[in-house]
Amino acid sequence: RASTASISSFVGANSGYVSIWYDQSGSSKDISQSTLVSQPLLVNNGSFITMNGKHSVLFNDGGADTFLQSSLFYSENPFHTFCYFKYNAINGVVFDGITNYNEYRINAPSSTQLQLYSEDGGSAIVYNDATGVLSKPLLSNVLGDYANTKFQINNNTATTGNWNFMKMTGLRIGKMGGNIGYNLNGYISEFIHYNSVQTSNENNIKTNINNYYSIY
Repeated sequence: RASTASISSFVGANSGYVSIWYDQSGSSKDISQSTLVSQPLLVNNGSFITMNGKHSVLFNDGGADTFLQSSLFYSENPFHTFCYFKYNAINGVVFDGITNYNEYRINAPSSTQLQLYSEDGGSAIVYNDATGVLSKPLLSNVLGDYANTKFQINNNTATTGNWNFMKMTGLRIGKMGGNIGYNLNGYISEFIHYNSVQTSNENNIKTNINNYYSIY
């Protein structure tokens, strides 16, 4: 919760890493990483990490096993999640649960594809982009609502599905749940989660995020 000025003063010309990403909702479900070598990068040699000109957090820089997590987080459908991120390379997981059972996650199985994957039945909702999904800012809009489940990227046409049950026990960003790997090589700037359907408000939420970050 420190200001950029205080962080700059503290870090100086060195590099700074994220040990805690504070929950801004007031629920105190902060995500954290106590192991220094597994902390994602916030400041590189005195310069803040940015994506589209705004501050961001870099994961898996130089092949490091970096991620943040919280065991206090729990979610099951219906829910609504928005995340702003960018891939440098394929295969990494943007967010997932910790236990890897009935969890849902976003990953990039190829350079032209993103998928919302659920461990419940091993099903996936796929987003295809012929222009590629790497090295471009991406805003995901995930609605988990049984027959109304959908996966949308950058305000493009949503891909829909009918998932019986989705849940997330704990929250991990930057790596797949369990100890399987699939580390994200890329950036994450925002993760916003509601334990309710936000259909009536989702356009406002997406617009606010896009206006600030200039994503699409």
